[in-house]
Amino acid sequence: MKVWVWLLAMAAVAGAQNKPAAESIFPSDGQPAAAAGAADMLQAVCPGHVMAGKGVSCKGECPQETGFAGTTEPDGWWVSTVTRGHFLSATSDDAALAMAGCEPHAANFGGTVLLTRQGGRWTKRWYKAGVTTDGCHKVAAADGHDLLVCTGGWTGQGINAMSLFLMDLHAKDPSQEADYFFRAEDSMGTCGGMDSANPQPVVAASLDKVVFLSRKVGGLPVISVTASYGKKLMKAGDWQACIDGKMAGPATKTYQLEYQFDGDEYKPSPASAAAAKVFAEQ
Repeated sequence: MKVWVWLLAMAAVAGAQNKPAAESIFPSDGQPAAAAGAADMLQAVCPGHVMAGKGVSCKGECPQETGFAGTTEPDGWWVSTVTRGHFLSATSDDAALAMAGCEPHAANFGGTVLLTRQGGRWTKRWYKAGVTTDGCHKVAAADGHDLLVCTGGWTGQGINAMSLFLMDLHAKDPSQEADYFFRAEDSMGTCGGMDSANPQPVVAASLDKVVFLSRKVGGLPVISVTASYGKKLMKAGDWQACIDGKMAGPATKTYQLEYQFDGDEYKPSPASAAAAKVFAEQ
């Protein structure tokens, strides 16, 4: 099969077999743009060019700091969520604006603007492409400033991945310095690859629930993760059935894992080490 035909088929299979994660699986602290007062905040980013209606955005051309600088996007450069917190210090009043609309796939289609409020006015501290903050939960560091535990993911060529990571917006490069401690990678949409005679095994995996427990280890809450995993060895006859959307996926097992903070990063608890290895070796 030609490569481009296979890629089109994978897109269709992925859409049919990968269901989006329900919002209830993760306790995000982010608020919708309008409800969080993003129109006022965005004046510090694009003064005089804020457009507020069903959404809140900077109208006109994409800013020079974005990947699509100089182009005009249909919805502008818009705010998806706002997360308030103490991201720069224990006493600072800050807001992380998750932005979308002016970045390519390589930058997760967006980035984050960090604002701080002083003297009753918002001031822009930075914008960083690829920093994802539209699904994050705050946890307090030892010095009192807020860290973020976030969900993220990507979809491409039949693979659908979901991850959990710890990020510090006070870091020099929050995205590069983030601690990615869990990932569920579903490859059902690949149907085993392009070789129909010798398809590779496929995996059905999902992130099903995240709970922040009251007890702490290393100063941060223990995180309980419920996830599912199953693997199917593919036969030659399975490949076409998968392409046609008629192949049953593998039986999955539900795993309960706990992640503890060791003062530097989140790691699986001793009791969860074996289960964490299943997902780490996908």
